[in-house]
Amino acid sequence: MAKLTTKKESKLLNQTLKGYLIFAFLLLLLFIPIIFVWFQKLYLDDVDEGLKLEKNEFQKYILPKLKTTDIYQWNRFNRDFKITDTAQIITKDYIQQQFFYDTLVDEHEPYRVLYSSVLIENKPFTVQIKQNLIEERDWFVKIIQFIIVLLIFILLGTILITRWLNKRIWQSFYQNLAVLETFEIEKSETSPQFFTSNINEFNRLMSVLTDLVNRVSKSYKIQREFAENAAHELQTPVAILKSKIDTFLQVPELTNQQMQLLEQLNEATSRLSRLNKNLLLLSRLDQQIFDKNEVNLNSLLISNLDFWQEQCDTKQIKLNIKSAEKSVHFANFSLAEILINNLLFNAIRHNDVGGSIEICLNQTSLEVKNTGKNEAIPQTQLFHRFAKTNVSTQGNGLGLAIVKKITDLHTWQISYSYENDFHIFRIIF
Repeated sequence: MAKLTTKKESKLLNQTLKGYLIFAFLLLLLFIPIIFVWFQKLYLDDVDEGLKLEKNEFQKYILPKLKTTDIYQWNRFNRDFKITDTAQIITKDYIQQQFFYDTLVDEHEPYRVLYSSVLIENKPFTVQIKQNLIEERDWFVKIIQFIIVLLIFILLGTILITRWLNKRIWQSFYQNLAVLETFEIEKSETSPQFFTSNINEFNRLMSVLTDLVNRVSKSYKIQREFAENAAHELQTPVAILKSKIDTFLQVPELTNQQMQLLEQLNEATSRLSRLNKNLLLLSRLDQQIFDKNEVNLNSLLISNLDFWQEQCDTKQIKLNIKSAEKSVHFANFSLAEILINNLLFNAIRHNDVGGSIEICLNQTSLEVKNTGKNEAIPQTQLFHRFAKTNVSTQGNGLGLAIVKKITDLHTWQISYSYENDFHIFRIIF
């Protein structure tokens, strides 16, 4: 089955998954500053609530019993809760953020500080309650770590869900794809049986494909039957025509002009006969109804060497053969012979007078090289039916098409190249 040439292939679900992951990554990246501000606000609100709660508990349980003589001892044992003299009464509590030197870590640390006024023995004092804060740098690192963990969970979750959906939703799609990949129109007498699905779009696709395959199969069968019938019906008239021409050629009273016309008719009839046989062969190749056995291509090539040497001598072509003793392959003998014949006929027909042909045969490949037109042949139509690279030749344009069909039937690879003034047809077994 032919494959479309693309720059880079990937599965549909992988493309969708990639889009989801890119979107999730960009979304999380965009929300990092928002998450940072939001978490910081929640954290500061929680710290502020703790400071207020600590002040309320101080006023409720400690302040009524506290004396001014106790303040020194209080400040000594309460590192983050200080009571200081003040001449100014704070009418409304307030909280602010400040930096204080921390002897434990030997650096300035951020603190959240609550300031309030209290009366101890009817004398005003300022209460300073502070709470150490996590630095913004640490906040940022923790948020990044959180984002990475979240992204990993999103990635794993998306992959697992996608695989689960792939098995459940796309099962019928892949089953039908396998049916199409194994369907061979030339071998199948009935249409492929597709699997149904609970997905409306898949069922519509299979319905369209079924209709398309039916129409293509019908057209193929009509075309094949027409070619077979036409070729069979032409056999008898062509044979009669050729026989009559041969009879006329035996008449001694023919003039030179009449003889020349009859020879042209005879040549045209021979070409028509070859065309008819080739069309029948192509029809049989399409049906793939050939038996295969072990064939020694080297023996097949050598057995016809005298004939090919005679053909080359007519154009003074130098024939050089490099062949291994054995090149045994599982193939149809008649088709292998036709393949070699067509390649050599093509090499002779499109060669120059005084040119050369090189044949290299071994267990893995067959190469037929010939001189000729000093430029590469366009490969778009090279192996198509009735494609002729040189309109001046007498071929019918089916030789290389038959070669391609035979290589496809045997799952061999054929290629063409133009190197060092040689046209090279290479078959990999």
